[in-house]
Amino acid sequence: MLVLSRKPEQHFCFPNLGVNIRVLSVKGRSVRIGIDAPKEFEILRGELRDQPPSLSKSFLDRASHEWRNQLNAIKLGLHLAQRHLQAGDFEEGQSELVNAIAELTCIERSTSGFVPSESTSSDPHVLLVEDDPNELRLLAGLLRMEGYRVTTAADGEEAIQRLDSGNDVPDFVLLDMRMPHRNGPETVRWIRSKRTIRSLPVYSVSATSPQELGLPVGPDGVNAWFPKPLDPVKLLTRLRNVKPSAV
Repeated sequence: MLVLSRKPEQHFCFPNLGVNIRVLSVKGRSVRIGIDAPKEFEILRGELRDQPPSLSKSFLDRASHEWRNQLNAIKLGLHLAQRHLQAGDFEEGQSELVNAIAELTCIERSTSGFVPSESTSSDPHVLLVEDDPNELRLLAGLLRMEGYRVTTAADGEEAIQRLDSGNDVPDFVLLDMRMPHRNGPETVRWIRSKRTIRSLPVYSVSATSPQELGLPVGPDGVNAWFPKPLDPVKLLTRLRNVKPSAV
């Protein structure tokens, strides 16, 4: 899954919406989250979620039925995230929080008039290999928003089929390690055994470590290893330095 790790007093924001979410404190099984938003956004505690909303008429006039559904999904997602975190189920809590962030991003883009451009052959091309559908969707969306052309594969076997075809070889591969059919280390070894693509940059995003899997970091293994929970800033900073001519 794509996870944003935040420490107390760190935050993430949606400037076009004027929404700022800050982690205030983490004590035991309790997490305090502060949400600063325009007055037309009503923010309720989870126990009040069944009460009828009191959104202003101007906001309701602007909001489409789809938009209201998105806001409702965000509210429920934040409530579920809070409940999971309070129960100590941090993986599920983080997953719900990431989904809520993704929904907010969609709204922010629609209100700012942002229209994603069609990718072209000149855009950096990444082959994203991930067996978890939710992680695949979130990470692919992040990369596309950053201007990458993304091809996806559900496991190592599908990735090898794409690479073996010789058509539209990517500029780099972003690879999970724990997958069915053919795992990450097997896929990396296959790539390094092929003369035409052996120098293809391969980056791993995994909760495991290269030492656990006996996979070196370097020319014979992966170019870099990004642990989960993922730091998107570090990942994108590294990928921006990958040149299309590197393959």
